Amino acid sequence: RVVGSDLSTGAINRARMEADTRGLDIAFSVADMRDCGTHHEHGFDVVLSGDNSVPHLERPDDISRTLAGMRECLRPGGLAVIGIRDYKAEDERSVGQVFTYGTRNHGEDRYVVFQTRDWHGDAYDVGMYFVREETDSAPSHVISGRSRFYAITVDAMMALMQSAGFSDVRRIDNASHNVLVTGHRA
Repeated sequence: RVVGSDLSTGAINRARMEADTRGLDIAFSVADMRDCGTHHEHGFDVVLSGDNSVPHLERPDDISRTLAGMRECLRPGGLAVIGIRDYKAEDERSVGQVFTYGTRNHGEDRYVVFQTRDWHGDAYDVGMYFVREETDSAPSHVISGRSRFYAITVDAMMALMQSAGFSDVRRIDNASHNVLVTGHRA
């Protein structure tokens, strides 16, 4: 049995569409990750939080609450896998950083993709921009979104997992574009 949840209704709708396209039976729901322990059933083999989603929570106590909920969702011996950025390796924390991600084609349109980061202590604001290039039949157009992240270090995440009752907490490098932190429910 596979389930998935996200705070964003749009993300859940997209996930449902992708699962349907592939003929997968996945139960999706809209939920705040801080409430995963009460929102989802228990007894899962694996709980996965990927792509640096936990650092969207801006306070260590919110992360602790989330980790405790993840632990509750697992069967004894079950595995939690959390993907986070290695913030300790990012020395440059200036305001006004820009990161380019090349171009993407969607149908007849071509988009230039870039991200801005503005640091504020241990947090930073991200702006993600998709700029549609002008063509003979369509004007240029910008789609953007903003979010804030808490730059929790891998060591701090591991300590919070141990405090939440996970055992055998480990750091795994080079298995993903993010560091993976894993722990088992004792």
